[in-house]
Amino acid sequence: MSAVSIAQQKAALRADRSDAIHGLLEVAATIYEIADNRNEGDKVEIDDRIRATQQQLEFRRRSIDLICRPELRSAADEYTAKLFWLLVEGPEKGGNLNEYADPEEKNFYEAARKELYAPKVSD
Repeated sequence: MSAVSIAQQKAALRADRSDAIHGLLEVAATIYEIADNRNEGDKVEIDDRIRATQQQLEFRRRSIDLICRPELRSAADEYTAKLFWLLVEGPEKGGNLNEYADPEEKNFYEAARKELYAPKVSD
């Protein structure tokens, strides 16, 4: 195997990992939107959008589980568990959504940064 093909494989894996991380973040944004609507008093029923979001959340978590390192997989598991609860139940009315998934969200972001960037390059 040539050095070029190894470098290409590493670049492709990094791109796949980046896509998996961004996919989970997109689903998280949808969940926060649904929870925010619920928090503002809008009636939010378990409908097709919530079911589809649940499926996307599980798909994105499994994508990370398939191609990412153990540290990120663990952080993603904890974060998606909080996101799932936020999607179906959420905090009490008037609760702070920004603090709900903290520290799981911060841990996920930190692990994602480590997954995607070599310290010597990004720091």
